[in-house]
Amino acid sequence: MPLPMVHLRIAFQLAIPFNRFPSPAFLLGSLAPDAIHMRAGADGVAKRIVHLNEPPDTSEHDAIRELLHPYSQMQVPLSHFAAGYAAHLLADRLWNKTIIQPMQTRCASSIDAPALRELYYLETDQLDFNLYRQMSWRPQAWDLLQQAVAPDFPPLLTAQEVDLWRQQILHWFDKLKQEPKIVPQQITDNDIASYTREAVDAIRQQFSTWNLYNYL
Repeated sequence: MPLPMVHLRIAFQLAIPFNRFPSPAFLLGSLAPDAIHMRAGADGVAKRIVHLNEPPDTSEHDAIRELLHPYSQMQVPLSHFAAGYAAHLLADRLWNKTIIQPMQTRCASSIDAPALRELYYLETDQLDFNLYRQMSWRPQAWDLLQQAVAPDFPPLLTAQEVDLWRQQILHWFDKLKQEPKIVPQQITDNDIASYTREAVDAIRQQFSTWNLYNYL
């Protein structure tokens, strides 16, 4: 699924109509589902649970709407965090459809599954490093994440898990990840830009359908 800089890019583009940066809570929420990686012993089942996976042909996103509804009635910052969480899940679904599945189809006859997975992460790691260097709002994103306070988010994640992930993201590019230093061939910078535009439009439309206003 999209790596951190892609989710952050979507969050910042969602904020453009509001003429402001996204709130710290929304920004942290837009990264939070992947905090499952901070849970000891978490497996693929746990990841599917926190990502509210539904059948691939489910266009209504009922599970996301049902999760979001009670939180959207709460006060800021929890309502903003929940909206960011929902944006992440919607973005993941579109990523699977427009980035992962086409790559799998293109490579099916020439590379086996383990090698394809390795190639996918090499390319997406490089693309995230590219965004980290290129995006003018990156310093503001890090400032906002420094300010963000991780909440408990029952029944899916604890505040500790979310905060550990927040801290990991803050040091993702300077300490924790090694840049592959490749030129991606299967997924390009242009693919990411096109995907981001589509994701932002889809999330805005879905939030409008859910009557979710002032979500940032």
